[in-house]
Amino acid sequence: MHKRPPVKEGFFCAGVITAAHGLRGEVTVKLFIANPQSIFEYGTLFSLDDVPFSVSKAKLTPKGALIHFDGVTNRNEAEKLLKTYLYVSDDYLPTLDENDMLLDQLVGTAVLFESGEKVGVIRSHFDNGAHTVIQIKRAEPQTKDILIPYTDEYILKSDIDAQVVTVHDDVADFFDL
Repeated sequence: MHKRPPVKEGFFCAGVITAAHGLRGEVTVKLFIANPQSIFEYGTLFSLDDVPFSVSKAKLTPKGALIHFDGVTNRNEAEKLLKTYLYVSDDYLPTLDENDMLLDQLVGTAVLFESGEKVGVIRSHFDNGAHTVIQIKRAEPQTKDILIPYTDEYILKSDIDAQVVTVHDDVADFFDL
């Protein structure tokens, strides 16, 4: 599984700089946002240690976003930014309805079977193109993590306030995969 970005209070991680591009200071950014077009709306991005990065140009590519930041004028400067996580204020997050949640809120949530027996804790999530998948660190020591689709077929209830997700008993079928 991929490494989770560091948490920055009051911000969400929009992406990470993965490569320098060309000679004029452009960088390739792997985006973590659902709508890549949003990168054009954020304007200033921030590093984990609050260094501002103002986007002067950006275009989407199959490998992520190709971005030029104000003040980054050559490849050497761009290469110094590799592995920099880029954050955006939580103010840009959409307003959620009462029953909605952000998937990142699931990380660290306990997972229980219908019977109340503990399955484990949600470690991460990702989208496989068809649906969201959650990675569960099993409760039993020295067991492999399991991946299950976050769909109505397997998830019976998600209670973010109680930090509990209840799954169908059939999830046990994933233990031996």
